[in-house]
Amino acid sequence: MTRDIRYCCAAILIAMVMMCRTLPAFGAIYTWDGGGCNSDWFNQPNWSPDGTISNVDEARIVGVSSNNPVVISNLGQRAEVNDLKIGVGGGQIGYLVVHSDVGITSTLKVATSYGTGKLVQTNGFLNLKGDGDVDGIYEMRGGVAKLCQ
Repeated sequence: MTRDIRYCCAAILIAMVMMCRTLPAFGAIYTWDGGGCNSDWFNQPNWSPDGTISNVDEARIVGVSSNNPVVISNLGQRAEVNDLKIGVGGGQIGYLVVHSDVGITSTLKVATSYGTGKLVQTNGFLNLKGDGDVDGIYEMRGGVAKLCQ
């Protein structure tokens, strides 16, 4: 009987581990505030809360900043986010310039709900794996955009 209980407990433990591996990760919401005194997407103090955005997080670019964000990398860095929202919300303004690679796992929204947003791609690779909703401006001056579901 004890042996059966051990096998049952082991099976339950394995099932729980497998379930945890398949559950989606929930990330943080980062809002651009330009507090890092420059336009560098990768500069942690430019976000609120200060930190590094990952592929499970949401990045929001709303409001006017003297340091509008620019994704540019000399170190081979790639900006990865789950959701990217630019100028989303009533009366909000947002502006993003992409010079290097950006990966978006879930959703790209530019200027929805009466906001004003602009995404300018001058170089790099914009890879959207989910849904795109661009009511605002997407200006492609260079680079490659891959939009797929």
